Amino acid sequence: PPAAPPPPPPSPRPPGIRFDPTGNELVQYFLRHKVLGLPFNEEAITEMDIYRCHPDHLTINLEGADGGTFALFFMRRQTSEQRRRRRPTPRGYWNQVGLEKAVRDGSSSVIVGFKRKFVFYEGTNRTRWRMDEYRLNQEIQGLRNTIDPRRNNYVICKVSKVSSQSSGDLSFSSVEAQLIGSDESNSSTVDNKRKRN
Repeated sequence: PPAAPPPPPPSPRPPGIRFDPTGNELVQYFLRHKVLGLPFNEEAITEMDIYRCHPDHLTINLEGADGGTFALFFMRRQTSEQRRRRRPTPRGYWNQVGLEKAVRDGSSSVIVGFKRKFVFYEGTNRTRWRMDEYRLNQEIQGLRNTIDPRRNNYVICKVSKVSSQSSGDLSFSSVEAQLIGSDESNSSTVDNKRKRN
């Protein structure tokens, strides 16, 4: 009889359990705790400056429920970068697509954070790399570190590479433009419209 295949390498999580947090969970648990210096599982998200390298050199080792792969990174974003729509790297740049979307608390609907979408370009060529950047809404009391203000610069970046079949045009139609800037909970409406087009 054929030999059994070797067992998979050990995982920090039980078999069948994926680390695939929602945007709300990234903001409320991971980013909030990082900024405020509260305890959490710091091994779950790597801290690094992803703008120092090409995304091909990042370790993309997490699997989402849809079968796609992604990686999560904490990064300190300089104050001068906070409103830039273009983020340069040694071999290309991340370019923002659309406007920020609000991330709301699931129970109170309070805006606890914001999300921006980026696409990576090499010169004028758009690649299949995508990034979601999450930041806290520091206008809300309790979401800003008043003891160590430097920690307020932390964001979470979710980096992924889309398949060639799904890497279509990310420009926005007039209908979608009306939805940009709405809550993250409404983002599925935009996604469904793109799939049908």
